[in-house]
Amino acid sequence: MPLTTALPLLSVVSPVYQASAVLDELVRRLEHTLTALPVRYEIILVDDGSADSSWELICRQAARTPCVRGLRLSRNFGQHHAITAGLEQCQGEWVVVMDCDLQDQPEEITRLWLRFRRATKPCWPAGAVGPIRRLPCGGLGPFTPC
Repeated sequence: MPLTTALPLLSVVSPVYQASAVLDELVRRLEHTLTALPVRYEIILVDDGSADSSWELICRQAARTPCVRGLRLSRNFGQHHAITAGLEQCQGEWVVVMDCDLQDQPEEITRLWLRFRRATKPCWPAGAVGPIRRLPCGGLGPFTPC
């Protein structure tokens, strides 16, 4: 039986609030960047109670590609709670958290990945099991997945 090495799973978690104008561009640029890396990937978009069409766009992107997943918080809880919800739901061995407004450039993920791969010491906190530690996501109310 031949040995195979599965590609690592990289999760991108992005809190979304009133971002309908940039969501399609965000996903396009993330997909372009992530498909060039030696990884499997998922994009987790967490709608933090947007009143615009952000949720509908997230659902459309999730229906278009299985790599995009959407979560909708029951109301606006704030960016940190949206990030926490995304971290709770992501499955990646490696996680990038970035705002959805494109002030963080998706293309910088390549540099982060290459720098990490060259690192000689673990980049996660002492006592963590693997690169991320799963934390309970209490008190946010129910999410609605796409």
